[in-house]
Amino acid sequence: MNTPRIRIGTAPISWGACEIPNWGDQLPYAQVLDEMAASGYEGTELGPWSYLPSDPATLRRELGARRLALAGAFCPVTLHDRDQRAASLHTARETIDLLAAAGAPVLVLADAGDERRAAMAGRVPLDGSARRELRRAA
Repeated sequence: MNTPRIRIGTAPISWGACEIPNWGDQLPYAQVLDEMAASGYEGTELGPWSYLPSDPATLRRELGARRLALAGAFCPVTLHDRDQRAASLHTARETIDLLAAAGAPVLVLADAGDERRAAMAGRVPLDGSARRELRRAA
């Protein structure tokens, strides 16, 4: 019986690169990729949009130089707020296009939340109008 080989990856968030504003200092991506490779990881996810290069050829070159694969991306989307939806979906589309060009197989979409919800650590449910907007967007 052939046992599948498990490959271990990581993510830029483990080095502090996060899409949340004012999360903290972000190290240069080249340093993070170097440290990932030196730590023995075989791949990474994309991290916040524009942290790693968004040009597919540059991204493939940077990852390939370190023998890292791109596993996919986490992409927060804001569907419950009409004013933020278009920009959020635009970034999701750019992420999808980059993943496809780089040969990465996984995209994880999740609600981005908002400042009020972030301040309450996710304990505040969406109000009625936000739920309606979320249903319209889906």
